[in-house]
Amino acid sequence: MDHKMSRRKKHGVILILLFLTAFAYADEQTWVFTSIPDFVNTDLGTLVGYPGYPDGYNDSTTAGFEATLAFYLDALAAENSELVLVAGDLVEGEWHRDSTGRYIFGYYGTHAERQTSLVNAADLYYSQWVDRFTSRGLTPYACVGDHELGDNNWGAGSNRARLVPDFKDAFAKYFTKDSNGVHKFSSRPVGTPYEDTSYAFQHKNVLFITIDVFRQDDPYTKLDNRTGSVVATVDGNHLTWLDNVLTAADSDPNIDHVIVQAHSPVLTPVRVRGSSELYLRDYDGTTDGSNADWGANTDFWQTLAAHDVDFFFAGEVHHNTLSISDGVIQIVHDGIPYSSGNYLLCKVTGKKIEFEIKHVDIGQGTEKFWQTVASNKTETVVDPCSLIEGWQTVATATYDKSTGVKKLTNLTGELIPYAPGVDDGSVEWSAKFETTGPYGKNFDFEDPPNWGTTGELSQDVIDWEEIGQKSLIDWEDGSWAPVGMTNIARVKAADSGRIWQNMAHAWSLNDVYRLSFDAYEVGWRSSDSETGDKIYFSINESDGTVLSSVGNINVDGTLSGDSAGSVTYGATPHNFEYLIYASDWQSNPDASEGKQLQILFGADGGVVWLDNVSFCMLPDLDCSGDVDLVDFAKMAYGWMSSDVLLDIAPPVGDGLVDANDLEILMNNWLR
Repeated sequence: MDHKMSRRKKHGVILILLFLTAFAYADEQTWVFTSIPDFVNTDLGTLVGYPGYPDGYNDSTTAGFEATLAFYLDALAAENSELVLVAGDLVEGEWHRDSTGRYIFGYYGTHAERQTSLVNAADLYYSQWVDRFTSRGLTPYACVGDHELGDNNWGAGSNRARLVPDFKDAFAKYFTKDSNGVHKFSSRPVGTPYEDTSYAFQHKNVLFITIDVFRQDDPYTKLDNRTGSVVATVDGNHLTWLDNVLTAADSDPNIDHVIVQAHSPVLTPVRVRGSSELYLRDYDGTTDGSNADWGANTDFWQTLAAHDVDFFFAGEVHHNTLSISDGVIQIVHDGIPYSSGNYLLCKVTGKKIEFEIKHVDIGQGTEKFWQTVASNKTETVVDPCSLIEGWQTVATATYDKSTGVKKLTNLTGELIPYAPGVDDGSVEWSAKFETTGPYGKNFDFEDPPNWGTTGELSQDVIDWEEIGQKSLIDWEDGSWAPVGMTNIARVKAADSGRIWQNMAHAWSLNDVYRLSFDAYEVGWRSSDSETGDKIYFSINESDGTVLSSVGNINVDGTLSGDSAGSVTYGATPHNFEYLIYASDWQSNPDASEGKQLQILFGADGGVVWLDNVSFCMLPDLDCSGDVDLVDFAKMAYGWMSSDVLLDIAPPVGDGLVDANDLEILMNNWLR
């Protein structure tokens, strides 16, 4: 009997362990959500059968555009996405007017008529927008963007400004309330102007918070010189509600991650494609924001940081950028189906989230469609090659805090931090995060260049032509530039032409940087005895204080013949590399350790083309973003030599590549 009881107890213990194991395993099962901000940023919906729709006019959608939307949403459904975040700009939204004179949704003569036409347009476009998702079993969670408010800007007292409350009501009808007008979300800022447009909900182990950032006190009060009666900010009782929601989440053991979404980015710089760039700021009571905090200094961002929020998602800029500050990661990405089509795939497994940006190429079709701001807009369609190849992963990141320390790894593509060191990253960041990949190492800012300019300068050349190999066409005269050159910028001595870029990296005295760039000239001179064109560069602080300056570098091309008494020369690129020691700057009384850096290029004679610029912090010897075997091989090749590009220790080198340099390299191995 005792033996049998012992076996029963043993079996019972085994069953309990199996149950607990199964429960734990179930808790770690992977589930998926997706994000596509700015989807679709256009009014798309069929008007066939709609009262007042005249025969013979363009419909407000096309078969090709609908096929493009289906290509997107079928992909999300195939990913088994349990929910879809859409950070604003679902529609074109200019329903306060009709520039085409068709008045399908009603007349616009009085304020009441504009209110009615707005509701009619919203009912048509929002209902069909939602149906595209729900018919595939997808549940969208959207937030207000500027296009949901008629598109910026909202001049004080304008028709658009007066209709902002109506725009928000129309949005709420389809996204925060049910068919009976009852709120879907119990967690919302009740008693504030945002109670119908900001909300929070928990799905499995993630808390999602959606924020309406568009503040309007009244339609006749200007809050911002640019945007008029509306400003992008989060403050007052709205911010208090957010703080309370996050406080509750801090002590909830069932919440592993907190993700906040809003339309406007907070941290800058970010990549931008065809956007009006509405960024969030604190409202300081002035219309010019002269005393306002921006970026990580805003009350909104500091609230996220105080509660150790994991992610902030945004849209608006139609491009992809990952940025980090105060332990919070901002992911701004592209979901608009125009020149580039993307969605963000997010796989959650316990305290780990894996991210992928999926991409297809988008092109212009032939069919026209109507909306209230245009009667002949052209559809966009998926590129035929992408239809065959399907969605391609172009960027990745893995976020894991299962060990109690946040880790961001597997960073590729445009999820590599765009501006490493937004908050320096060397001290505050390391206390909260461990990173691998290029963070804090590679400051290659070439894609996109985003240069500031003065004088007569080129635009950035970014369009590829496939002619056997990738080549670029000179934007000015149509001639071919050298094979392999990308994002070319021209510096012309006339008009004191200069280009520069702020790198958002705060320097310290122990830093050693490697600057590499290609420079070359295309043109002619009267004889081969003349000196070539010249270029110079300087490393500055972002306020213009010069830290390092190298001037008048000759950039000689290859002489290639004689034409009308003049010697012509071709585009032979020359690579220039420099080591720059921050310790040299301590003798400069105007230098301030901890300030952000800027790199500037100028020309002193002729015209110089500049390309392939990279700026990185050693010991990443090849500026690849990792300290790895390639860097080790470089050092091994130059072992016991006096190569200044490898002589990285002590801080200003000692004239020999030896064990001191190797020690620094190994201390940063695979970081």
